[in-house]
Amino acid sequence: MLLQRVMKGGDAMTAREALAVATRGGAAVLGRDDIGVLAKGYAADLAAFDTRGIDFAGAQWDLLAGLLFCGSGKTNYTIINGKVIVDEGQLVSMDMGKLLANHAAMTRDLMARA
Repeated sequence: MLLQRVMKGGDAMTAREALAVATRGGAAVLGRDDIGVLAKGYAADLAAFDTRGIDFAGAQWDLLAGLLFCGSGKTNYTIINGKVIVDEGQLVSMDMGKLLANHAAMTRDLMARA
């Protein structure tokens, strides 16, 4: 959306058009007819955001645009394929300590090779 606006002007793509590209458009590109909309019988992944923080100040006129332009990207709740991944802003689907330790080890290895 931002690239479209940079190249073609500020009204080149709306937040709702970007959402359609990301959902229905993504499903079409993948050749899937069981995703892309929130409807009975479709697989659904959901994310919920707390819009009361400073990053959404002034965005109440259009929360979707606020999320795309101003949101931090931190989700309060995320459900993927029926499984809670993030609960109250905390990743619950994996051991964060182990993940960070593995990340640090891979970083050390990469830097040692550089």
